Amino acid sequence: MNLAALTTAATDTMQEALLSLKPHVILERDSDEDDIVLIDSRSGRMTACNETASAMIVQLQQGSTIARLVATLMTEFRVTDDVATRDVNALLDVLAAEGLLETRE
Repeated sequence: MNLAALTTAATDTMQEALLSLKPHVILERDSDEDDIVLIDSRSGRMTACNETASAMIVQLQQGSTIARLVATLMTEFRVTDDVATRDVNALLDVLAAEGLLETRE
């Protein structure tokens, strides 16, 4: 199997992986209930999420795949696949870097 095939297989597997927030992440809604603040109960660090990120966070709270997150952004915010994919990857990168994201079986 060549490198391109391996990369495609890894991407396909990641698209289907069930991602969720770690148990120590607490969600608080702001007063207008459009935006969410994530609170890391271990460190006390808070992360404010805009409306787009909040839509993804709600799904991640119960578990979601990258493909479902992308589809949600495309439907709710009427963006292209490229824009939705970029936004999903950006959020997941931040959540992973802050230790707030996990992959479930």
